[in-house]
Amino acid sequence: MGIIAQQIAIGIWKIVTFGAGGLLTIPLVYALTFAVMKVSDAYFSAKAKNQRLSDEQIKAIWKGAFREGKQKGADEERNIKAKTGG
Repeated sequence: MGIIAQQIAIGIWKIVTFGAGGLLTIPLVYALTFAVMKVSDAYFSAKAKNQRLSDEQIKAIWKGAFREGKQKGADEERNIKAKTGG
């Protein structure tokens, strides 16, 4: 699921940026992967406790994790650029 989300996001991003995505895709891919993993973790943790997450809970987890992942991805992008002198 994470790989599919990454590939879809990268494909859309390359279309929107006319192929000039490069390092610009890091925050987006990081955010999507981070959000998928956070939702998966919450889902399986709830399932282990014999609980069920509502659609609203899943959406809230996704939105929060996507925001957090986007910020972390932007931080990583800055670190990479600083290390490479870009």
